[in-house]
Amino acid sequence: MKAICLMAIFFAFSIIYFGLSFNIKNMNGNLYWNLVFLGFVDSVGFKMAIFVMGRLSRRLAVFLSMTIGVFFLVVLAIFQLTLDVSEFSTLFLVAALLGKFSSAITRSAARALAGESFPTSVRAMGSGLCGASTAFGGVVGAQLAYFGTSMILVCSESI
Repeated sequence: MKAICLMAIFFAFSIIYFGLSFNIKNMNGNLYWNLVFLGFVDSVGFKMAIFVMGRLSRRLAVFLSMTIGVFFLVVLAIFQLTLDVSEFSTLFLVAALLGKFSSAITRSAARALAGESFPTSVRAMGSGLCGASTAFGGVVGAQLAYFGTSMILVCSESI
């Protein structure tokens, strides 16, 4: 059961992490500055994870960072449904970057939690399963960037 929960955590943060990374090209503003901000948020998030895990337990760090990330992504979704993207592009970028920041903290804390959660005899297998769910979530997250562009429907008739 612990392995399934950790796999779900790894899958969820990789969808958010890679989804926001690949979707940064669709954000308003200069693409290069957006990438600079994205890299800065990642590097600060990874360093902040060390600080947070030093003060809190690994489980609590994962829980809080995922909760904060979901909060900012729900705020981003509400903004997208209610506000005009062209007028409030900075607000959209800040909400996306804060979601990415908390996802970076979750990524580091979840890896530390996975290393501590499995016994020594099955630690490699458990970490491998978590890595596989991360890869699958990364593939799904990268495809989410295309949901807003266009959709090709293939219709077929059977005679």
